[in-house]
Amino acid sequence: MGPYQAAEDERPDTPFYIVGIGASAGGLNSFECFLAALPQEFGFAIVFIQHLSPKHTSLMPGILRSSRPNLNIYELSNWLEYCLEVSEVPGILIRIKKGEHIEDFESVRMRKDGTIIPVSLTFSPIKDSSGRIIGSSKIAHDITEQKRAEEALRRSNEELTRFNRAAVGRELRMIELKKEVNELRARAGEPPSYQTDFEEEQP
Repeated sequence: MGPYQAAEDERPDTPFYIVGIGASAGGLNSFECFLAALPQEFGFAIVFIQHLSPKHTSLMPGILRSSRPNLNIYELSNWLEYCLEVSEVPGILIRIKKGEHIEDFESVRMRKDGTIIPVSLTFSPIKDSSGRIIGSSKIAHDITEQKRAEEALRRSNEELTRFNRAAVGRELRMIELKKEVNELRARAGEPPSYQTDFEEEQP
């Protein structure tokens, strides 16, 4: 399944840019210098990616927070879910603001053990007593078994199609061979051995 593609009327009026920067463990100083050189307001998101062994705890979040205390800095461990949220949520929120109830929105999520599973999401607007939309709710259902059943059905249908094609091919070849035998017998002055007209074979 690919990422969510927002329709034209679901896209924000102004683009939102995301800047990605990567470095090894020794590149933390470069990250600090980059943040220090930015103006107070810069209107885009920054993703810092540190190439570090998972056996080591990263010091990067604390260092970045100390260099720019006014910024909202988040450490992401579930990168897949975050990337999907970034791509899916903007269009969904626009639909929620219109009062739409969204069901069976298929996506994928990552469990705490790192397992990626397919999910079906339901989004609903939350309204106050006056009917004004003040938020949204999201419910995720694990549809792993459903997807397995769909995949098994797809494979069975493919196998059945191949079997039918093979069966039809064998039947056509059988008819050709019977015709060849009948032609050879006719040349020898003998009557045909096989009936090849299916309509005459019907009881």
